[in-house]
Amino acid sequence: MNAASKHPIAMSLTAGAVLVSAVAVIFFIFVEHRLINVPLHSTVEVFGSFAAITLGIIIILQKNAKSMFQSVWVSCGLLSMGILDIFHGMTAPGNLFVWLRSIAAMAGGIFFSLVWLGQRTKFKKTLAYGASAAAILIGILSVLFQEALPAMIKEGAFTQTAWDMNIVAGILYIASTPAFLKSYFDKSGNRDDLIIFSISLLFGFAGLLFHFSEPWSTSWWYWHSLRLVALITVLAYALVFFKNAEDKYKTIIQTTMEGFWVVDSKGHFLDVNDSYCKLTGYTREELLKMQISDIEANETPEGTAQHILWTIEHGADRFETKHRSKDGTILDFEVSANYLEDQFFVFLRNITERKRTEEVLKTLSNAVEQIPASVLIADVSGTIKYVNPQFSHTTGYSREEIIREKTSILKSDEHPPEFYEAMWNTIISGATWRGDVCIRKKNGEHLWELQSITPIRNAKDEIINLVFVTIEDIERRRAEKALIKNEARYHMVHSTAFDGIILAGSDGKITECNTSAEKIFGYGKGELVGKDIICIIPEHLRQRHLSSFRRFIEIGQSNIQNKIIEIEGLRSNGEVFPVELVITSFVLNGEVTFNGTIRDITERKRFEAALKKSQANLAEAQRIAGLGNWEWDIINNTIAWSEEIYRIFGKNPEEFQVTYETFLSTIHPDDRDFVMESVNEALQGAKTYNIDHRILLPDGTERIVHEQAVVTFSSDGKPAKMFGTVQDVTEYQKLQAELLKAQKLESVGVLAGGIAHDFNNILTAILVNLFLTKKSLSPNDQAYERITNTEKSLERAKELTCRLLTFSKGGMPVKQVTSVVNLIRYFTDYALSGSNIRCEYIIPEDLWPVEIDERQINQVIRNLVINAVQAMPDGGAIEVGCKNIALENDNEVAPLKAGEYVMIYVKDHGSGIKKEHLAKIFDPYFTTKQTGSGLGLAASYSIIKNHNGLIAVDSEEGAGATFTVYLPAPNIVKNTSYIA
Repeated sequence: MNAASKHPIAMSLTAGAVLVSAVAVIFFIFVEHRLINVPLHSTVEVFGSFAAITLGIIIILQKNAKSMFQSVWVSCGLLSMGILDIFHGMTAPGNLFVWLRSIAAMAGGIFFSLVWLGQRTKFKKTLAYGASAAAILIGILSVLFQEALPAMIKEGAFTQTAWDMNIVAGILYIASTPAFLKSYFDKSGNRDDLIIFSISLLFGFAGLLFHFSEPWSTSWWYWHSLRLVALITVLAYALVFFKNAEDKYKTIIQTTMEGFWVVDSKGHFLDVNDSYCKLTGYTREELLKMQISDIEANETPEGTAQHILWTIEHGADRFETKHRSKDGTILDFEVSANYLEDQFFVFLRNITERKRTEEVLKTLSNAVEQIPASVLIADVSGTIKYVNPQFSHTTGYSREEIIREKTSILKSDEHPPEFYEAMWNTIISGATWRGDVCIRKKNGEHLWELQSITPIRNAKDEIINLVFVTIEDIERRRAEKALIKNEARYHMVHSTAFDGIILAGSDGKITECNTSAEKIFGYGKGELVGKDIICIIPEHLRQRHLSSFRRFIEIGQSNIQNKIIEIEGLRSNGEVFPVELVITSFVLNGEVTFNGTIRDITERKRFEAALKKSQANLAEAQRIAGLGNWEWDIINNTIAWSEEIYRIFGKNPEEFQVTYETFLSTIHPDDRDFVMESVNEALQGAKTYNIDHRILLPDGTERIVHEQAVVTFSSDGKPAKMFGTVQDVTEYQKLQAELLKAQKLESVGVLAGGIAHDFNNILTAILVNLFLTKKSLSPNDQAYERITNTEKSLERAKELTCRLLTFSKGGMPVKQVTSVVNLIRYFTDYALSGSNIRCEYIIPEDLWPVEIDERQINQVIRNLVINAVQAMPDGGAIEVGCKNIALENDNEVAPLKAGEYVMIYVKDHGSGIKKEHLAKIFDPYFTTKQTGSGLGLAASYSIIKNHNGLIAVDSEEGAGATFTVYLPAPNIVKNTSYIA
């Protein structure tokens, strides 16, 4: 990043100075300067000083410049000279006028000449800002104490002091030019130093011309012009330099196929190019909010910090590392980092494929080095490029002796030229040659080998190498002798093997088979020998068999040799059945013989089908039970889920990659620490893993699952694997909660019923005695009035016993089929009368009838509406509505059974119910009101339960509450009108 790209104001100031100064010069040339000498002079001086200050700022901003305007003293001179010239240009002609101009020239000359003296320092900004402050201070003191300054103009002419100061300044400027000229030639013609050389020369001549000038004379204007032209020239060059540098920077960085960073010393990204964004999948905006440790996969954050410090200390580093892309993929990178002025400039090359290729090549190389067969690689000219250790062991040639020799070194006199010509024609056609070859070993002995020669092609389909793979024929001949020697043993194994064995010649005729093969294909003893092999191959596979057979005979290539394949066989009765087949070939008495080992896998296929069916049944059983199983390989951090777990968590198996971290992301945030703690305890063997917790589905739905698992440990006592199950227990827990609530209310109901009956009998006796006593008194008697008041209190006590009876058998409903529409409207309007609450009804015209006790349901509706009114003391609107609901499965709405229901709901917009109160809202005597018995909602719950229905509440603090009632709809004609 250069100064211009980081400080666009520098380019703006430069462009402004060039434009305004150019206008001033043109104005000076074409207008009679003597008529406007003072304003024009001020204009030239102000814009000249503006240009000098701008150029000085540009030099300061260039942290990383190595060539352009290197010298700190140049920027100091320009800044001090420019600031003093501002004071000079803004004052009237006179003593102060020339004094400030002369001081400016002297300051610039001194600083420029210091370059010639070879002064350098890293405190660039400090010195430049110090020069600026000193210039401002000198300017202010000069204005305040003009009488203390030496005379510069006397009797309209410059004094000797003025001439001396400007001439000395000019000499100092000219004295600094050798340093820049030398730097120019030392750096093979760097334009930056040549430009500074030019400006120093122009400033120097301007100072010398002062000796020949008088105020407002032509010479006087000439040296002003020289200074202005010098600054305009350099500023114009700076503008072009920055523009070109910026364009080159953007072009190089954005067009390179490699990744590129600019990072600060803390590891935060300052800039990245498009190539790195494409490699990692991050956008530029995302990366600029990150730091190296966020994507580094090879080092810890502490390790990354130490690496940064090491690179700062050494200035550069080149290393390999791994980065984590946005999708979690780990990529290998080769990194080249350079540290300069508090920033890292980093190029990154993606070497992921190279690493994989190197790993594959390493594996292949190890395999070739260790296989017992001889391997030789030569180019198309026959020059040997590689041999493996087995080749050296077989032939006696060491690797150093044979490399760069021709393959002809191995030729023997056993084969005629036609043999090698046929071999070569096969190879150059692109086919693999295979056959017996006699080679000559280093000691001159002849060695027969079974050899294959395979051509290797490049990307242009050109043959570039030949691979020779050989097996010593001695070993093969030993095997043949051993086979003959142990023929009796062979026939015993041959005849008693469970698998069928069939041998066939190159003509496709069966030459030998064992008893198992005859039984497998349904033939009698000896019936298969002499038949064509296609007699045991189904019709639809014969053409493919013939093509493969011919291909192997012609060019020695086969895709199925030495491989276990599943195919179909044909029994003598025409039955097609599945078999497992392995085909091998060998040369016996100079002829190719094929050996086929056949296994009837009919029963295995039936078992596999049964297993698949069993697995399908298991999956269905898991789906019905809402139970899934999982396995966590702790060492490799891989997790396998059954299909049912994906369904429980609402995830797509093709899109959701299961890891321990992604599993934790599905858990409710409030339960996540609990789950992690339980897992850790299980892994440490401290506690079994048997927990309930909440999960969040992708749509935000909250579910409850039960998990239990066991941990297996490795021999060193470390956790290796964890096996477990997950079951969705959301509805079960709801059902348990409802059952617990019902049991609680039933217990209270039994107690309440007994109390209510006994209390009612006592109240009756008291009322009878009061009635008899009252009969004996005069209405005017004071005791008569007290007894009347007591009777009223006893009547209220009797009403309380009626409420208690709701919980007992005495409160069972007397049902009849009716509509709830008029009942809802009447009692809602009645409960709202006199309040500041209005009601919005949402009731469909086709609402089903229900079988209810109207008196009890009236009590429920009144309780719910009154609760809604009390929840909205400031007034507003409540919503009362009904719906027809058909539940297809049991516990679809726990604990209701499948069937048809009418749903009634009352919704308020009050302050809502606190979360900790929701579980207790239907408990007897529980209330949050200052007045109230706490029996209203408990009685409502008991009434709805006795109607085989359900009452539930849903609330959020600050958003109100909704009470929902489900009442069964009887199995009658639904279109019967019960709507008033």
